[in-house]
Amino acid sequence: MADYNAIDRLTAQLSRAQSAASERQADVAGRLHRARRVVVLSGAGISVASGIGTYRGAGGLWENPELLEAHQVGSLPDSLPIIWSVKGPMRARALAARPNPAHMALVKLESQLVGRGGRLTIITQNIDGLHQRAGNTEVLEMHGSMMRSRCYDRTCSLKPFEDTYAPPAGEVPICPRCQVQPLRPDVVLFGEALPWSVISAAEFALHQADVLLVVGTSGAVSSATTTIDSAAAYGVYCVLINKEPWDHPHPHVNETLLGSAEEVLPRLVFLAAAQAGAA
Repeated sequence: MADYNAIDRLTAQLSRAQSAASERQADVAGRLHRARRVVVLSGAGISVASGIGTYRGAGGLWENPELLEAHQVGSLPDSLPIIWSVKGPMRARALAARPNPAHMALVKLESQLVGRGGRLTIITQNIDGLHQRAGNTEVLEMHGSMMRSRCYDRTCSLKPFEDTYAPPAGEVPICPRCQVQPLRPDVVLFGEALPWSVISAAEFALHQADVLLVVGTSGAVSSATTTIDSAAAYGVYCVLINKEPWDHPHPHVNETLLGSAEEVLPRLVFLAAAQAGAA
């Protein structure tokens, strides 16, 4: 026999939880509406709905120890065949992918901010170029871009260049300038320093920001935690948007909204626009 009292209690608990989540979303949307400058730190989770896989967690690329070892800078140049065997198909998938509702919501948020004299800066850990293809104008690529290639030899005069060629398995492209050294994707490998120009521009944006949205990234990624630390030092309100809570919650995250980026971000931007219309 069904325990209707237990069902009623569970229904009431779910209703309260949904109401509390809606209130938290409305509060964050209000902050976005009042903000002049917003920074977004985006990770792999924002591109999942576009068909781009993640690196960490179940099924992630770094579960394969051979691939993880190949992406260490100390493994170059011998590891380039393995790197290209991964990045070539990944480049092809990125070229075929389309920005999803999360990307498009950030384009709308940028338009809202610019319309009132504000600014949106996206600091992305992603290398797929989808933010730019969606239409965002200020994107800082923390880990480089797989849509660019450069010569393995840093003394070569060839600068990093846009490259849509996806080499088949086993092929390592040769530099078209020196015609001796292999090309490598213009991405940051483990053990390489993040580009200083990106770090300094990100720090400048955080210093001016009112709100930081951390979207679809793991707390295991050091660039995520250090970005939050920097934002908190400047008094920025920090919001985590992620499908799952972090294993180790960051003490400077002011609010956590659980859910997929392609669901939560459009809702926040819609609510922020609605508050602007009601003002």
